[in-house]
Amino acid sequence: MKINFHILNGEKPMARYGFCDTPVGKCLIAETELGVCWLSFVTGSEREAERKLERFWPKEKLKSDVESIKLLAKRLFLTENSNRESIDVLVCGTAFQLIL
Repeated sequence: MKINFHILNGEKPMARYGFCDTPVGKCLIAETELGVCWLSFVTGSEREAERKLERFWPKEKLKSDVESIKLLAKRLFLTENSNRESIDVLVCGTAFQLIL
């Protein structure tokens, strides 16, 4: 799978998010038009996982969209197809944090 990184410059855009079951556990995933901006595995309650996302991404810029996130999770965790498509990822952080 090819990963296309996009660096966020400026204000965080609207993001869709949702919970979904994956082969490695329950996930909370958020995505903007630029790409995946959050992926975490749920180890406690769903509300606790949501709060962590809300601390990272402004709550007023989050919209629940479980169906589109389930489709995204299928693409991210696809195991039977070796010819995978690319995934866009939105990276946020200071210049120091983003040094690769």
